Amino acid sequence: MLQGLSALSLVCGLVYLVLPSGWTNLRTVTKTTAIAALAVLAGLNGASLLAIALVLSALGDLALARSEDRAFLIGMAAFGAAHAVYVALFVGLGDAALIATPMRGVAVICLLILAGVLAARLSRGAGSLRWPLRIYVALIAAMGVSALMLPIGTGAMFIWTGAAFFITSDILIGHERFARLRFAALGLAIWGLYYLGQILILLGVLAHG
Repeated sequence: MLQGLSALSLVCGLVYLVLPSGWTNLRTVTKTTAIAALAVLAGLNGASLLAIALVLSALGDLALARSEDRAFLIGMAAFGAAHAVYVALFVGLGDAALIATPMRGVAVICLLILAGVLAARLSRGAGSLRWPLRIYVALIAAMGVSALMLPIGTGAMFIWTGAAFFITSDILIGHERFARLRFAALGLAIWGLYYLGQILILLGVLAHG
C-alpha cells in the first residue's frame, strides 16, 4: 500500500506538469491528490503532525485553484496553518540552542532579513491582503528558523533542502500574485519546488524517526 501511495503521488505530480492550463478541474484533482497521497503516506508511517501539515497543504492547493481574492485568502490561511504545524514538528525534533551557533545564527538573521524585505516589497501590491500576507511571511520565516534547529544527522539535510524549496516556491507565488512576476516556466518552477520540497520534508521526517 505504501508503494502504491508513493506511485499515485508521483504520477499525479508528473501529470499535473503536462496538463494544459485550460484543464482546470483535472489539474486541481491531480495537484491535490499528489499532496493528499503524501499525507496518507505520512499518517501510515506514524508521522501525525506531518500528515496534518500535508492535509492542510492539499486544502491550500484546492483553494488556490480559484483566482479570486477570497479563495486566495483561504489558501493562504491553509498554507499558513501548514507552516505553523511544520514549526511545531521541527521544534519537537530539534534543539532550539542550535540556532545560537555561529553558522546557524547567520542563517537565521538572513531569513529574518529576507522576510522583512518580502513583507515590505509584496505588501505594496497586496491591497486588502496586506496583513494576511505579512502574517504568512512571518510563518514561512518561522518554519525556516525551526528547521535550522534540527541536529546534523539522519533526515536533517532532506528537511533543510525541502524547507528551502517550499519557501522559494512561496516567494515565487507571492511575486506572481502581488508583483506581476511572469516568465515562461514560472508555473513549472512553483510546482516543482513545492512538490519536491514536500517530498524531501517527508523523507527527512521519516528518516529522522
